Formats: sequence, structure tokens, C-alpha cells
Amino acid sequence: MKDYVAIVKTSNNKVDKYQDFDTQTEANTHVATYGGFVVSNPGGTPTWWVVNASNRSVTYDSNARNAAKNNYVIKREANYPSLGEQLDLLYHDMTSDKGNKTGEWYKAIAKVKSDYPKA
Repeated sequence: MKDYVAIVKTSNNKVDKYQDFDTQTEANTHVATYGGFVVSNPGGTPTWWVVNASNRSVTYDSNARNAAKNNYVIKREANYPSLGEQLDLLYHDMTSDKGNKTGEWYKAIAKVKSDYPKA
């Protein structure tokens, strides 16, 4: 995750759509085009970000994350392949015409979802 985040869409104090940027200038340019607001990266993963749209802030709720350590979300986060690995799997699947449920990316994601189902 990069240093600045353009928060484009939120609901119920959660981030629905965002884009991260290396510089605040890049983030501000994005917001000028697509709307929203810019914050410094609050850390953690967006799952645990809490938005206060009225004062245009985002915080990382480490208490909620820690309370949910036995939660399937935490287990899945820890077991999904990294984004780089996932993109590599997708690339190879697409070049092998396996952009469906026969591809390695789908199998990797399906295994994690199966191993750690929603309660």
C-alpha cells in the first residue's frame, strides 16, 4: 500500500472504493477528477478502516481487528496468496485460456474460501 489514499466512495463508515498513490499530489489529482477526499494511509487493510466522512478522516481500527482474530476474515487474509502471486496466477491462467474455474487462480482462492468459510 502506498503513502496516500484517495477515498472515492464510502458507506456505513466503511470504504467502498479507494485508490492508493505514492504522492499527495497524485491523490489530489485523482480526487479532482473522481471526487472524494485524500488521507494519509492509515495502515492495516481496508477491511478495518473506519471513515468519518464529515471530517474527511480514515482510521485503522486495530481493536476491531484484534477482537476478530478468530474471524474467517482474518484467517482468509493470512492465507490468500499475495496480490503479486494472484496477478501472476491470473496472467498464466489467461494466457492458457483458463480464465474460468479450471484456472490456478480460481483454485487457490476457492481453497482459502473453503478452508475458512463464513460462519
